[in-house]
Amino acid sequence: DLITAAALLVRSFLAAQTRPLGFNPEHLIAAEVSLTSQKYEDLAHIRAFFDMVLERIRQLPGVTEAGIDDDLPFELEWGDWDPFFLPGESRAEPGRAPVMAAQSVSLDYFRALQIPILRGRGFSAEDTAASQPVIVVNETLAKHYFPNEDPIGKQLIIYAMHTDNKAPRT
Repeated sequence: DLITAAALLVRSFLAAQTRPLGFNPEHLIAAEVSLTSQKYEDLAHIRAFFDMVLERIRQLPGVTEAGIDDDLPFELEWGDWDPFFLPGESRAEPGRAPVMAAQSVSLDYFRALQIPILRGRGFSAEDTAASQPVIVVNETLAKHYFPNEDPIGKQLIIYAMHTDNKAPRT
């Protein structure tokens, strides 16, 4: 039994090594930054800090693209999953709602990781805290929740964002 389990583990590991990542890992550098100072307790100061960091990174010799994500790829933890529902649906019971891994990314994130936008658009400078929230969803979510429909312009209501009644549009 132990040999069988070890063989299955090795087979799974090798299969995982050949699966596409969804982004181009060539020539990427990743870093994690934690802001612990009290001056970064509000969102405006946090955004200003990361805008400054991103601008400085872009000015480094040899840098062609730069982007920021609030979670490194494959670093998602259970608390990073947000329940959501579709307009017209009632909220599911706790623990029964579908969940999505919502991440905040900079404008150039998809270009920096060479992640193609298959339909619609990425984020732009017009997408601000004051504008209608927008999201980019992956193909799996779009096909599952909007089968035989165009997902562009559809809404998802994310429980964590539901307090201001602005449903993000895909």
